[in-house]
Amino acid sequence: RACLSQHVGVMDRASLTQTHQYILHSALSLSRLADTRNTWALLGKSRPSQDIMSGSVTTSRLQSEVANSLHEMGFEIKEEYLDKNSGYLVDIWIPALSLAVEVDGPSHYSWDEAKQRKELGSTKLKHRLMRMLGLRLKVMPYWHWPKGPGAKQRRLEYLNQLLSETTSLSI
Repeated sequence: RACLSQHVGVMDRASLTQTHQYILHSALSLSRLADTRNTWALLGKSRPSQDIMSGSVTTSRLQSEVANSLHEMGFEIKEEYLDKNSGYLVDIWIPALSLAVEVDGPSHYSWDEAKQRKELGSTKLKHRLMRMLGLRLKVMPYWHWPKGPGAKQRRLEYLNQLLSETTSLSI
């Protein structure tokens, strides 16, 4: 912890993210999540964390489209919701369903030798840790989002199916 406090002020966003994931994974693996509260406070004093807290996070067009469609379906949502238990920023939080929706664009994937999309390790770890913490999570890969003629209706149908799979409700 002493070492972290010396370096947290100069860490870039990627380093802070990696540090956060390491601490959270270690805490969950050792069943010592309560011991991480002081570390969260320390990480929260960092510049990238302050940017997140102050709302200077950019939202993708895709995420905005998903959020708008959820509004059209009648849901109250919170974008860039900070989950205080995990310290993670959730793309979209639907309070009525206690559900996190991660809208994962191209930067969350790479291509393997067989030209198949593969989720990046950091994205996989984030999703795994969120689930380990008990968050109900749905991931929406960018290529699943309908485009073209009739997209508006197909988007609503897609979201209805995505949410009903998670909640066992017809929405």
